[in-house]
Amino acid sequence: FTAGETFLNVLWPLHSGEAFGLPGRILVCLTGLFPGALFITGITLWWRKRRAKLLRYSRAAIGGVSNA
Repeated sequence: FTAGETFLNVLWPLHSGEAFGLPGRILVCLTGLFPGALFITGITLWWRKRRAKLLRYSRAAIGGVSNA
């Protein structure tokens, strides 16, 4: 084997989680799901903040209580 082939033969089990058995595969799976969870929570927080700001402006426009 060449050095590159040896490197790839060692790297793939680490990348796929095979090197550490079932716990490694679970870790790889959770690591793959983490960016999606961050995306969903980020959108949720942004939406709540946007909705609160719109409600605050609409209440101020109709003569409601101001938070200023």
